[in-house]
Amino acid sequence: MHIFQGFLTLLATTALLCQAELASFPDALETGKKENKNIVVVWNGSDWSKLAPKVVEEVEKKSKTTTTDAVWAVYDDKGTMTPEEQEADKKSRPPVNVWNIPSIQVYTPDKQLLFSSDGVNLKNLQNVLSNIPKAIKNGKEAEELFKKAEESKSPDEALALYDKGLSLFPRSVAKTRRDILDKIRNLDKDDTKGFRFKHESSFLGFIEKVCHLVFDEKKPEEAKKLIEQRLSIPGLTPEERQKIMAGYFVLARGDNNNKQAMLSSLQNIVKVDPKTDMGRGAMAYYNYFAKPVIMKNNRLNGKLLRPEFSPLVLNVRDKVKVAGTYRIECKVKRGGADFRNARFMSGNRVLAEITSEQKDKNRRDFMLTLADHNVPSNITLVIDTKGSGWFDLDGEIIITQLF
Repeated sequence: MHIFQGFLTLLATTALLCQAELASFPDALETGKKENKNIVVVWNGSDWSKLAPKVVEEVEKKSKTTTTDAVWAVYDDKGTMTPEEQEADKKSRPPVNVWNIPSIQVYTPDKQLLFSSDGVNLKNLQNVLSNIPKAIKNGKEAEELFKKAEESKSPDEALALYDKGLSLFPRSVAKTRRDILDKIRNLDKDDTKGFRFKHESSFLGFIEKVCHLVFDEKKPEEAKKLIEQRLSIPGLTPEERQKIMAGYFVLARGDNNNKQAMLSSLQNIVKVDPKTDMGRGAMAYYNYFAKPVIMKNNRLNGKLLRPEFSPLVLNVRDKVKVAGTYRIECKVKRGGADFRNARFMSGNRVLAEITSEQKDKNRRDFMLTLADHNVPSNITLVIDTKGSGWFDLDGEIIITQLF
């Protein structure tokens, strides 16, 4: 009987060991403070996410075999909570929010963020976990630099040390270090060195400032100086430089929609790095402004319109087969657009065009006379077209041979 009871006790103990759960975030913080350890916390969504509980389970398994010296915890961001649970949740919730659960974060014992990775899944989990030791190492190095900055008697040296320390973190982590950013602000109230701008990732606010200077205050030269000053900040990533260079596009727009300057600004952004989101976006925007708009059929719609006059190209080989005079009608049923300078073309060669008196004048009815009897197979109708307002348009292009 005693042997059997002992066997049951052994089984129960083993079960408890196998089912040991990750600590709650508050408990992990308490342990971290006592043992001077960082806290690794995985965000769960147990009552709404199918994936998160599986990731939490896998993190728990790996926490038992990892060599990373930290306290491992879980926070359950439930979708349904009573008012009482919501109040309690405020005390147990990690201080920096995440955007795509499951997520993994690393905090210091005093709740400073060292690492954050959103959208964790079973495939990328090991890669995410492998980055944690380096994040912890960088955190220690950053604290040493911050300490040296505190001891420095030179404001410029202190600023450089604060910048160097924050640069060891991803921008998403650096901008959470309000303690250090406030110290930088005290040393450089006007942010002349741009360190707050860089680490706070305030690029949207920067573009809003440029727009305000260009369009509201009519001070393009001041906007240009601001752009150049921001570009001189050391340690910017290629995409950060691209985000600042978007200010040159704003300048071009403010310069009476200088199309050539707009296109040049987009090309320069692409040259920095064509593979970033900004690089790809600038290339797409360049094509939007610079390339002819190819029609699949004779139907007119808002997607064909551009804010500046752009060539609208329609293959008309099925309509224009022989020499003669043709009437081109841009019939609009809804919305509006400007049409001008209709011509028949073959590649870069103009086959027929409107009279000089009609050039650069908005019309919806054109006459084109094709004199050459040898009509090329690649003949196209090209009309310079511009949208406005809501870029709403519904209609068609009708081609009729008159004689």
